[in-house]
Amino acid sequence: METKPLVPAAQYVRMSTEDQQYSIANQQAAIRTYAKSHGYVVASTYADEGKSGVGIKDRKELRRLLSDVMSGRAPFKAILVYDVSRWGRFQDVDEAAHYEFLCRSAGTPVRYCAEQFDNDGSPASSLMKALKRTMAAEYSRELGMKVLAGQRRIALLGFRVVGTAGYGFRRMMVSPDGRRRLVLKDGERKAIHTDRTILVPGPQKEVACIRAIFELAAAGETPKEIAKELNMRHMLPSNERSWGRFQDPDEAAHYEFLCKAAGVPVHYCAEHFSNNAYLPNLILKALKRVMAGEYSRELSDKVFAGMTRVAKQGFRPGGQPGYGFRRVLLSSEGVPKGELIVGERKSITNERVILVLGPGIEVSCVREIYRMFISQGLSMQSIADELNRQAVPFQGAREWKAHSVRRILTNPKYKGTAIYNRTTARLRAPQRPTPDYEWIVVPDAIPSIVDARTFEAAQQVFREKHWSLSNEQVLEPLRRVLKGLQLTSNTNGSA
Repeated sequence: METKPLVPAAQYVRMSTEDQQYSIANQQAAIRTYAKSHGYVVASTYADEGKSGVGIKDRKELRRLLSDVMSGRAPFKAILVYDVSRWGRFQDVDEAAHYEFLCRSAGTPVRYCAEQFDNDGSPASSLMKALKRTMAAEYSRELGMKVLAGQRRIALLGFRVVGTAGYGFRRMMVSPDGRRRLVLKDGERKAIHTDRTILVPGPQKEVACIRAIFELAAAGETPKEIAKELNMRHMLPSNERSWGRFQDPDEAAHYEFLCKAAGVPVHYCAEHFSNNAYLPNLILKALKRVMAGEYSRELSDKVFAGMTRVAKQGFRPGGQPGYGFRRVLLSSEGVPKGELIVGERKSITNERVILVLGPGIEVSCVREIYRMFISQGLSMQSIADELNRQAVPFQGAREWKAHSVRRILTNPKYKGTAIYNRTTARLRAPQRPTPDYEWIVVPDAIPSIVDARTFEAAQQVFREKHWSLSNEQVLEPLRRVLKGLQLTSNTNGSA
């Protein structure tokens, strides 16, 4: 059978902020998967890194892509884009359609790899694409308003919102309770989401230079004369050179109806429509509800793809470290920046979190738990009772429980294996276990507390104990007992 030749395609990828280092990689991975299953081969790459999708002015790669396509000499026959929003969040949705039409007219169609519709020109796909373009534009508009509101609030509290410190100052990161942590270097951003930034005086030579500038200005010297005087004194500059995103739109309508039926109407303060029975407003409200749900679904897919990639690289995607471990924040270059305490989270996207061994008393306690379980044959409750008798503190100064011991004895991280996606609760669905073939398993990603042989010995004990019996294994003896009781009852009755 003759193999159909692969169609050469260009991939266009874009990320909106420079700290989303892994976003480009996620887009390219999705595009590769799409290309493989649809008969394409990626021949060219155009990447706008750290560029907003609101306009085209600063997106050099998209302009280069359009130029190559319109020249007729492009070495590809299609353009692969992750989704509609990566093509652009143009505030005028006709602008997005204009650029796509130019490509299609030149014989180079645009394919959206992560969308749930085929960009084939059918009425259904055209309607969905128009909706997604509107959603992309509306997302940017709403996000801009929310970011501005948050930054205004921070500024009114006296904190530094954005930007460099300026000559004579430095940026200091402070904790939520006002404790000063460290001075941020040029290019660094606060690493913990709840921390804030303030300005503090910089090096003494810069402070002295600023005072000299004011003194010279007060003496009547011009800016040019002041600069000349500062250069003569070798005073050089420092550089020397919402309501809800329900997946079912009817759920949002249900809750609003309950309020309205009780005589308490809902008004949306930042929307461009009045929440009344006027037909265009009803249509727009229904559209916005669908947009809200679709945004959460797409965001969930993107977050899961990113966290999966992080987990495969051996980093900690999220959650508490567990007894015997601690979380350490790494810079984008892999340099440890410090330990994260309970409740702290990283704030810079391209930084990562790893697990390291905790205090020696916890490490020793974990090994003792395995010894008591394997060598002494103690039950989990007996081990918990013994640890409480010895006054060994558990996390948060709580007492040990049998289930706390069980988690330590069954979690593969104690032998150094990281596992992600054992359970899922995406989009606020009830938590459920995932099939083991969907797990992300990374051996030797964590410093081990017990060796693999010890961990497997503990699992063997579990397999041999009664608490590991299946439901059927538990029910079968009960059935026999019940059957025996029925026979006895029948015998006594006949007697």
